[in-house]
Amino acid sequence: MSLVDFTYYTEAFGGDLIPQRLFARYELKASAYLDNLTLGSIKTPCDEKIKTAVCEMCEAFYCEDERRNIRSEQHDGYAVVYDESELNEKLEDIANIYLASSGYLYGGIY
Repeated sequence: MSLVDFTYYTEAFGGDLIPQRLFARYELKASAYLDNLTLGSIKTPCDEKIKTAVCEMCEAFYCEDERRNIRSEQHDGYAVVYDESELNEKLEDIANIYLASSGYLYGGIY
């Protein structure tokens, strides 16, 4: 389920961080993550709040990949510790910023 395209990312959102050749991969991850958070309640076409959240999540995924999820690293004994908890918190914060009042994050019965 593709919620935004590269044109929306660059023109409407104003994104310039993710190269075009990589955007589809991050958009797919961000859309899937948001779909899980909203329990599948997002349908296409979607509103601007959702598209903006997806774009910001794409950038969060991209930045995390560039950082390689390294929480700590040692050189003498060569030990690397990866951490994804910060990314999950950041993605949930992004969803809350844009969708808290939309009803999409509500998991109960209406």
